[in-house]
Amino acid sequence: MISIRTGQLTDLETLVLMWQLIDHHVINETQNIYLKERVVNYTSELENTIQEILSDNNATLFVAVKDGNIIGFITAYIERLPWFTPSTGLLGSC
Repeated sequence: MISIRTGQLTDLETLVLMWQLIDHHVINETQNIYLKERVVNYTSELENTIQEILSDNNATLFVAVKDGNIIGFITAYIERLPWFTPSTGLLGSC
C-alpha cells in the first residue's frame, strides 16, 4: 500500500538522490542546456532548496511511501501573482 505524508528533514538524502535522478533524465531526454552546464556535484544546492521548501509556510513537499521506502515526491507552493487574486497554488518538482 502506498501512503502520502509530508516530507521531513530526515528524508533529505533520499530526496536529493531522487531529484538528481530526475535532472539526469531531463538532461538525457531533452538535452536541457541549463541542466547540462550545471556543476556536476550540486548536492548542496539541492539540499538547500529542499530545506527551504520544508521550512516555508507557503510551500510543502509530500512524499509517497511504499514498504517504508520513499518512491516519489511532489512540491507545491502558494504564489502571489499579479494576474491571480489573491493567490494561487502551483505544483513544482515531482
